[in-house]
Amino acid sequence: MHSIWKGAISFGLVNIPIALFSGIKRNEDIHFNMLRKSDQSRIRNKRVAEADDKDVAWDEIVKGYEYEKGKYVVMSEEEMGSVELKSTRVMDISSFVEIAEIDPVYFSTPYLIQAEKGGEKAYGLLADVLEDTKTAAIAKVVLRGGREHLVAVMARQKRLVADVLYFHEELQPVTVVSAPEGKVQDREREMARKLIDSMKAEWNPDAYKDDYEKALKDLIQRKLSGKKIVAPKTPTSRPSNVIDLVDILRQSLDQKGGGKSVEKLGKSSGHKAARKASKSVSKQRKAA
Repeated sequence: MHSIWKGAISFGLVNIPIALFSGIKRNEDIHFNMLRKSDQSRIRNKRVAEADDKDVAWDEIVKGYEYEKGKYVVMSEEEMGSVELKSTRVMDISSFVEIAEIDPVYFSTPYLIQAEKGGEKAYGLLADVLEDTKTAAIAKVVLRGGREHLVAVMARQKRLVADVLYFHEELQPVTVVSAPEGKVQDREREMARKLIDSMKAEWNPDAYKDDYEKALKDLIQRKLSGKKIVAPKTPTSRPSNVIDLVDILRQSLDQKGGGKSVEKLGKSSGHKAARKASKSVSKQRKAA
């Protein structure tokens, strides 16, 4: 495994030489090529200029920023590299925060950190303290592409890891979607809580598997063996609105084996909801 970045973690007067590795295993077992349907000829992507549709070699391509419609300022690689950032070779820690205070929505991409020669002792000390205090070190670092990233350095199993964080302005505020209208009834809240309690389990990441790749491999083997592939039927319409929420919750609890304790509540609430729905239908008929 090759490192993607080498530099140092810095805080105060401490500098720890490190190497950064990707924390994600990329499975490249299945790779599809684009083909022409008629003869299965490979499709190649070409770089062509809009002005004359001619192919353009890589050494003729430059980067340009469009400051007005159709007008560009061209930036060379040397000019792009002149942006001076301290975080280019140093992961400079600016603060330490409790991990529990970081909203999970900010976490983006995981990396593994390994100590380089001479930094083992300081590395071990930082990992030990971070793990003991359940703290994350917040720093900035320039990774591939020359862009500066915000990262949270944390400890896991006596090793340091880093997770790239989204900057706050990169995330859509939750208010862009509307909140549901209507008041939640106490009986609905109680039954929903009981359903959640009946489904609680200890977090075990090994219990959750990505079934898509295995299913895809099986599908390819069936195709190669000459078997006819038939797509399963999928519903064409969306589920109808739930009128009696309490009754649905009661049924869910019954399936999970937790319905006995709320059976009376569910039945009485269901009858009330049914009577309410019946009155509503009667009013609509009279109005018609």
